[in-house]
Amino acid sequence: MPIQSRYMAMVDLLMRVPPLFIIDSVLSKSLFTFIIPDFVSFSADAPWLSIRFCSSVMLIISFLVGALLMFFMTTEQLMQTYNFILSSGMIFIAYVWNRHMVLKLGSSTTTHQDQRHQVSFWYNMRTFAINLFLQIGLAYNFNSLRLDQPWFRHGIYTNLFASSLRSLTYFSFLFPSVSKVLALPELMLLKTPIVSLTFPLVEMIAFVVTKLRQFYRASVETYYFNRLLIQNYGIQGYIENQWIRINVPDVLRVFWITRFFYQVVAFAINRIVDNERETGRAYISYENATAISRELLINGCDTVVALLGMTSVVSVVTQNIGLLFAAYVGSENEEGQNMGTVSAILFFILALQTGLTGLHPDMRILRLFRNFCLLSTAILHFVHSMVNPILMSLSASRSTSVKKHFRALSMCAFLVVFPSWLLRHLWEEYSVSTWLMAVTAFSVEVIIKVTISLLVYTLFMVDAYRDVFWEALDDYVYYLRATGSSIEFLFGIFLFGNGFWIMVFESGGTIRAIMMCIHAYFNIWVQAKEGWKVFKRRRTAVNKINSLPCATSQQIHSHNDVCAICYQELQSARITRCHHFFHGVCLRKWLYVQDRCPLCHEVIYKTDDEFSNDEEGDDVRDLVQNNNRRIMNVPNGIRHRAPVIVEDNRLNNVDHEHQD
Repeated sequence: MPIQSRYMAMVDLLMRVPPLFIIDSVLSKSLFTFIIPDFVSFSADAPWLSIRFCSSVMLIISFLVGALLMFFMTTEQLMQTYNFILSSGMIFIAYVWNRHMVLKLGSSTTTHQDQRHQVSFWYNMRTFAINLFLQIGLAYNFNSLRLDQPWFRHGIYTNLFASSLRSLTYFSFLFPSVSKVLALPELMLLKTPIVSLTFPLVEMIAFVVTKLRQFYRASVETYYFNRLLIQNYGIQGYIENQWIRINVPDVLRVFWITRFFYQVVAFAINRIVDNERETGRAYISYENATAISRELLINGCDTVVALLGMTSVVSVVTQNIGLLFAAYVGSENEEGQNMGTVSAILFFILALQTGLTGLHPDMRILRLFRNFCLLSTAILHFVHSMVNPILMSLSASRSTSVKKHFRALSMCAFLVVFPSWLLRHLWEEYSVSTWLMAVTAFSVEVIIKVTISLLVYTLFMVDAYRDVFWEALDDYVYYLRATGSSIEFLFGIFLFGNGFWIMVFESGGTIRAIMMCIHAYFNIWVQAKEGWKVFKRRRTAVNKINSLPCATSQQIHSHNDVCAICYQELQSARITRCHHFFHGVCLRKWLYVQDRCPLCHEVIYKTDDEFSNDEEGDDVRDLVQNNNRRIMNVPNGIRHRAPVIVEDNRLNNVDHEHQD
């Protein structure tokens, strides 16, 4: 990516962070306390008729709606908005400093009874000089931000007119200072800060008026463009497009990290000030650091926006953990890359269904710890899904790389040791609860899955070093994996019951009910249906194989060939109807895919009805062929004039059906 594109992407990202702070302030009610100091103590007789209350609420809603609109704006619209905000801020700062200068310097010209209130000459000069240079800088920046105005563009108005407008801006900002130099009367001097606002405000109003038409046109174009996107790509595609355009994860991440470091500095300063007031020394103790860490975790998810920011940070951390594990075991699948996304979704859902943002601070830190425990067990399942294919490929490919085997086996050891240690610690520190049962179920499940994978890996390794074909290997592997799937299915039922107990007796909610329905469908119903389908397919294949005759040793010796499916020597074999020899287990795997012979494509297994239908079909085909031969023997003229009389009834029926 070019440097200019990176710079614009970074600018776009940074411009979207301030609206999130405004939304976060509204949700955390800090903006309420800032705008409405006595928010609760308004008129008790007619609270909703209180002018101050209603105006303050409308102001807060305006802040919220404006922040949301800014967050979804394009980069160009954001720049224009910040241009307007910065220009307005410069006008306000200029007014405040001009007023401060006028009040300070004006007090020195009056006679006070107490001489201590008179201001020295050098202090007046310093105040005047600071205000003068500040106003010049503000006027210069104000003119720089207004360069996109039509009257500042070359070719529309003359350069002389544009220069005059810039000069008026300088004069407007410096008008109180000039009035002070001209020694105007104090009453007039006190009015000069307000008079100095006239030209900048008129220019700002003109700026807004010129942008209203563009804003309306951009709004209409945006509406039709978004409607077209939804029609072509659907709601999901539209949301994904906006998600990528706004770069939501990075914006949330920058917002949360900025907010985090601000709170770190604020909490640290408060602790240092308290310690200096109590002991006379400025320091931070270990207890202070622990308390600060606890407050940071509590305040890091006190609002929905802060929770989204923490979720984006959790996504990055878990994604890096997944990539680290993938690099260690040498995995090339997408599990490590998807771990961050899935972990973030899981963390956010856990936070919503437990009501994390609305909990008391003490309960929030406890719930956050519990959610992280559940998230860590989910990460273990992801790691197992990464290492399991590697174990199978190493054992099946007869790899002699000790390094690869050691890394895969050491990761399996970690997947057994870490959840065991976690369960031991949790059962020692906490009493029995539904949360602890859920963590235990997830941890035991991953231990069982790793054990099954290691047993299958051991069987494949034993088979790799055998000289004779191991026909019973497939049965052993099937039984092991079926056992693991059955245990996983039972754990799914247990977790559903555990969640139902939580929803009924502890903390219910719509989100929890929806997640339970999703869990019941995907992890119980779908798994049971797929398992039953595999079982029926295997049982059907076994019945078909058992119906085929077994080859004797003399037949195998006379055949003197290998299995055409696995290319291994035939120690035992099954004979198909087309007289081909295969291993029984290889043929059974083949029947999972199709029912035809791998060599001649004849149907391997047929029922009695299929046999009778085939025999009848063969007879019909023979009669049709005989009839065609008789037709070809008839002279050409007669063949076209008279139909052939066929004495066979079955052939007659076939001819009638063909004519129909």
